[in-house]
Amino acid sequence: MQKRIIVFLLLLLPLFGFGQSQSTFRADRDTAAEKEIQKLEYFLASLIEKGDVDTYAGYLTDDYVRIAANGSISTKEQILDGFKKTKAQVSMMPHDLNVRVYGATAILRGILDLETKTGDIVTKRTSVITKVFIKRNDKWYMASLQGTSLQ
Repeated sequence: MQKRIIVFLLLLLPLFGFGQSQSTFRADRDTAAEKEIQKLEYFLASLIEKGDVDTYAGYLTDDYVRIAANGSISTKEQILDGFKKTKAQVSMMPHDLNVRVYGATAILRGILDLETKTGDIVTKRTSVITKVFIKRNDKWYMASLQGTSLQ
């Protein structure tokens, strides 16, 4: 009896849309927005290299979060405070950038080569990054960053 009920329920699943693929969504073909985000990524890297924390802050949402390679989560305030306190010279090179745009949201994936120099100590790191940007009043803002170390 139990087998019949299970078979009956399995036969009903397609009628309710379970087990079938739903409509698929793809990114918008918005090459202008894709180029804007790529350009913004290089600009944001240059702001960090120059130590221009105030201008950088203007491109982050108030609820911005960064998820580091170790899984720790930092808020906008924590990130900006860390940038202000650092004594290291920073060199950043984002590359292999891929941007997908979904309306007023853009997702950037890429590789980031980061080099920090504190005194005589040089640290190099390469990470895969994923960033989420949102557009408000014709300006893009970064809402989230996650980095995964490749080394």
